[in-house]
Amino acid sequence: MRYERVNSFLRTRYELSCLFLSHAVFLEAMKDLTTNEAAELLGVAPVTVRMWCRKGRFPNAYSEDTPRGVIWYIPKGDLNGVEAMKPGPKAKAAEKSVTKKRGRKAA
Repeated sequence: MRYERVNSFLRTRYELSCLFLSHAVFLEAMKDLTTNEAAELLGVAPVTVRMWCRKGRFPNAYSEDTPRGVIWYIPKGDLNGVEAMKPGPKAKAAEKSVTKKRGRKAA
């Protein structure tokens, strides 16, 4: 009888620990990213991610006003399919045109 109670207690405790662990894993997966974390994943500067948030590139991003300023949070799902913009082609160096100096005839 006592063994069954102890066994039942341990089984309940194990099930609860599994539940909390899976919940923690779930919460970590659903955690929203800060602009710094998103920038690191995308390989861009945090300023770029904040600009993208303001322009609506991440549809589910939301901001919080804090005493230090606005903090943006981006759901991980919004990062799917987002690629960092690649820099455009470099401008060709302007060819220096060599102009011949025209000498003036002495009068």
